[in-house]
Amino acid sequence: EAGRIIEAARQSAAALKRLFETICVSSLVTIAAAHGAAMGGGAGLVAACDLAVAADDLRLAFPEVRRGLVAALVTCLIRRQVGDRTARELVLLGQTIGAQDALAKRLINRVVPANELLAAASDMVREVCLGAPGAIARTKELLDELSPRPIAGELESAMRFHLDARHSPEAAEG
Repeated sequence: EAGRIIEAARQSAAALKRLFETICVSSLVTIAAAHGAAMGGGAGLVAACDLAVAADDLRLAFPEVRRGLVAALVTCLIRRQVGDRTARELVLLGQTIGAQDALAKRLINRVVPANELLAAASDMVREVCLGAPGAIARTKELLDELSPRPIAGELESAMRFHLDARHSPEAAEG
């Protein structure tokens, strides 16, 4: 039974890692349109995207430490978006923040009224479509190369932390 649970956790984490990596290395521009609650992995999806627009009702958090876990995979994404100091605040405190705070911390690009979210995301799509696809793809590749390590390597390292924490006594208690 325990072996099956451990294997299921490993497979789930590997799937999440593949999802984040696919979003990050896509030659296409990815745009998050976030509203309501985006917690943990959901907030990680917002951080994985190239651009993010949020409804003014967005609540976002990385609460893993409050549950005995490590926000390992999403930490790779968060640090790229907000820098080290803010990433530490987000993942070490695990607090829920609102849309305006997420904007101030550079987790999202724009905040709009909830009823304008899809229109604002569509406006971003139209703007992206004005760029040449090859130039966009090469620019995204350049941005990844300019990072200290490519995202694939960072996510692979983070997987070890995620799995170790997942099977800790603190995680069981959390």
